[in-house]
Amino acid sequence: MNSHWSWSALRQHVARHLPRIDRPPPRARWRLVRPRLAEPVRAELARSNGEIETQRGVLRYKAGKHYIVHYGPGDRAPIRRALFEHLYRRREDGRYEKRADILLRYFTLSYPVMIETLDGAELAHPGDWIMQGAAEELWPISARDAQTKYRHA
Repeated sequence: MNSHWSWSALRQHVARHLPRIDRPPPRARWRLVRPRLAEPVRAELARSNGEIETQRGVLRYKAGKHYIVHYGPGDRAPIRRALFEHLYRRREDGRYEKRADILLRYFTLSYPVMIETLDGAELAHPGDWIMQGAAEELWPISARDAQTKYRHA
């Protein structure tokens, strides 16, 4: 292997050789969760088309169709507008908080896959939670991060 590859190039090389899924496997074992009350986030409606490179892949967004959510320093992601407006409430201070009354579901896999999300392919590691939203879209989240963001219903 080329020792001079960038992290992005290496991730793309590995991702090409992984199975890709855009729907749950037939025998997925579903678990139900609700969002935990969390720190409010900053978000704005995208004003132009673009991409955000994350640790899990490159995510695309479109002007007026996505919100760009800022979870913390260097941690941001696009969320489809309808989904964002379903999951979040605007606070008086202009930030957004996730609604705790939403019911979501997830499954896990024992092997790595590329998840075809609404906004681009994302890597799911073994044991990651593969969440399914209201529009039946899938997205991966590490088990550690998921346990801080969601509680079992």
